[in-house]
Parts: sequence; structure tokens; C-alpha cells
Amino acid sequence: MTVFWIIAGLIFVALAPVISLNPSRRQRQMVALRDRARVLGFRVELNPPGRPHASERDVLAYRLMYLGVRQGPAFRWTPDEGLVEEEGALDSNQRALLDQVIDALPQDTLLLTSGTATLTLWWQERDELERFEAVAKRLLELRQAIAPYEETG
Repeated sequence: MTVFWIIAGLIFVALAPVISLNPSRRQRQMVALRDRARVLGFRVELNPPGRPHASERDVLAYRLMYLGVRQGPAFRWTPDEGLVEEEGALDSNQRALLDQVIDALPQDTLLLTSGTATLTLWWQERDELERFEAVAKRLLELRQAIAPYEETG
């Protein structure tokens, strides 16, 4: 009987690292979320340079590139400070759409920025895939409204 327990123990010790390599349910959700974001056109960056809160351990930047030669307007929104935009950056329709996007943002949003090249959502990925898809749809609509891309030729 002792030999059985020794063999069972050795098998368990050999299999323990393999079992621990399986991703958790949360890790699988995050991978699905990031994969879906990439399909929708986002570039996902973990802890990119210039992140909004250096004290936060994991900060994600979901970037939408402005298409074509159009540049986006400069604005910055945070939950603490609200919206800060350059003078005349957005017209009233664009501002109304931006307000709708802000209302739909995930609870763990740290920052939403727009610069010359990208519209970026900085957050901590605590939302579910379905909720993110609704936010992503609004962000794509906002990108088209503030820096429209038209096919040429």
C-alpha cells in the first residue's frame, strides 16, 4: 500500500505544474475580450508608455487609429476632471455623441483621450465581453464622427 501512495504522490507532483498552467476563467475572458477588440480594429497595449496612473498595476490602452490622413481633435476625459478639450475641437453633434460615449464607458475607465492619431480608452478590463462590444460600437461611431474616413478612388 505504501508503494501505491509513493507512486500516486510522484504522479501528482509531476502533473501539478501542468494543471496550474491552465488559464483561469478570468484569464480566458480577458483573452476573448482582447481578441474581439482586435477584430473590431483596436490595438490593445498593456501598460503602454504615458499611462494615466503609474501607480496602477495593469492599465490597458485600447487604441483606435484615425484612418486616412484626417487627424482627430484633441480632448481628454477622466472621471475626476471631466472633459477637457481644445477650443473648437468638437462641434455640437460630435460633443453630443461624445457625451453618449462617456455615459456608456465601463466603471473602471481611467481615461479617454483623442489626439492627432488615435482615440484611446484607458481601463482595467473589469467588464464583460458583451458590455465592451456596446462600448466599442459607440467608440467606432465616435471615431467616424470626429475624423471621418472616406474611401477614395
